[in-house]
Amino acid sequence: MNWFPENVSTFGGEIDSLFYLILYITGAWFILTEGLIVFFLIRYRRRQGSKAAYLPGETLRQLSWILVPCVAVLILDLWLDFRGADVWAKIKRQVPPSALVIQITGKQFNWEIVYPGPDGKFGTEDDL
Repeated sequence: MNWFPENVSTFGGEIDSLFYLILYITGAWFILTEGLIVFFLIRYRRRQGSKAAYLPGETLRQLSWILVPCVAVLILDLWLDFRGADVWAKIKRQVPPSALVIQITGKQFNWEIVYPGPDGKFGTEDDL
């Protein structure tokens, strides 16, 4: 199943693969965190007749709960940045030879788009 529009550029496949990679990584993190939330809700739910116990804080253990996911997210982010930079460099390297040059003027409520005429130049009588 293709979730994206039809590829009409030479770089469309690489951009789509990058989007799918981001989707899979964020989806995996979402499922992992939601699974942990459900696990901890069930594991540490309130029970009849039991009283909550006071646990003194352990700084190193608390830091590990924060730092391990942060490092994992940072590594995945750097990997995505590396992959994205490669795709971006390919896109910006050169314009494909079949590129069509058009003039676009932004207005408050619309865009005015002018295509060159058969002569390939702007500002002539045959512009569309």
